[in-house]
Amino acid sequence: MGCACSRDGSDYEDKLLEAEDLLPYGSFDTRHIWNLHVKLAKKDHSFSSEKWSKLFKEINCKYPERCERFFDSFKSADETYPVRPLTVLAIMKSNGSPHEKCELIFGLFDTDGSKTIDKTVLQDLITMMFELSVDKLPLLCSSMQPDSDIFNYITGLKENKPKTIIEVTKKFLKSSGKSITDAEFQTFMCSEENQSLLTFTGIRKKIQQTGLSKMT
Repeated sequence: MGCACSRDGSDYEDKLLEAEDLLPYGSFDTRHIWNLHVKLAKKDHSFSSEKWSKLFKEINCKYPERCERFFDSFKSADETYPVRPLTVLAIMKSNGSPHEKCELIFGLFDTDGSKTIDKTVLQDLITMMFELSVDKLPLLCSSMQPDSDIFNYITGLKENKPKTIIEVTKKFLKSSGKSITDAEFQTFMCSEENQSLLTFTGIRKKIQQTGLSKMT
């Protein structure tokens, strides 16, 4: 019968994209969402429960119950929310240019302001984007039931995710060595070949391509 990830995933992606559209970021400017996250974040790079609730009040948005459960999956034992993954999520789903999104995502990981990150940090960045796409966002999908076709599709993607992360990291560093600058990051991500990696659907399709290449 074969793994669901080896089939055309368009039907599954339609359902996943519909679920992702429950998130409240699509109609908001990328820079505005970024500024709100920066303003409300604590110095330890987390949001308190109070600040997290305040963020949604500031954008005048009450998200559906399904989104509340989704965001709760990020909550730590001390009732705080991690800044990096939630800000990357907001940036990628918001309304902005690819270059602006790249600039802000890179800035989250450029902790010393040098406009350069090394291979380890780059792989952390890519891993976070891939985990949001495959491990987190499918939680929004109501049809994500064990043994369903879409569940099997996501399971297949999870199996191929580590290999794809390594491949993408290697492509990033192919011409730049052991580190990458913000300009190089933007050039790579905004290229015609790679711009789809700024969307969660594009990331999942990239992982699916890796799965298909393993079978040939």
